[in-house]
Amino acid sequence: MLSRMEAKDFLAPAVTLLGLFVANFLAESYKRFKSGSVLAAGIVGELKSYLPAQTMMMDVINTIIAAHTPEGAEKLPLSFRGEFEMPKDRVYEANVANLGLLGAELATATAEVYGRILGFRTAWRGFYNYYNDMNIHESREQARFIRQWLERSDEAGRELIPLLEERAKASWLVSRLSNF
Repeated sequence: MLSRMEAKDFLAPAVTLLGLFVANFLAESYKRFKSGSVLAAGIVGELKSYLPAQTMMMDVINTIIAAHTPEGAEKLPLSFRGEFEMPKDRVYEANVANLGLLGAELATATAEVYGRILGFRTAWRGFYNYYNDMNIHESREQARFIRQWLERSDEAGRELIPLLEERAKASWLVSRLSNF
């Protein structure tokens, strides 16, 4: 059995080590939470930057669909130059490995939105690159398909933005206390 003096000698370093462990754990939790907040804010900015272009693209696609009716005499004489290059999602692509910082639900929703954006871009690339080889019926159906992708990505993105904004503004302390 330990004497009183030996117990004190053992207890002080043990409490100090425990305190350091807890402090380190809390500091790491805070750091990860703040990194997730910054990531959420960055993705919000990236998604919001796409909104004006989505409106313009919808107008273009609706014009193509309206002009390419079965009764329409000719396909719109669109002249696309060169190959369509897929745009980059700089914030998302640079942080895919860190999506877990957002939490499981937001990480899933974010990946889904960017997947839908990729679906739209892929469909648009096919339309852009092969438009001149399509007949009026093919171009109309392809434009309808593109519009569906654009509507789905727009809807999902608009639902995600407020959730990410809420995450970006969240308090670490409140989030930790709400877990108890």
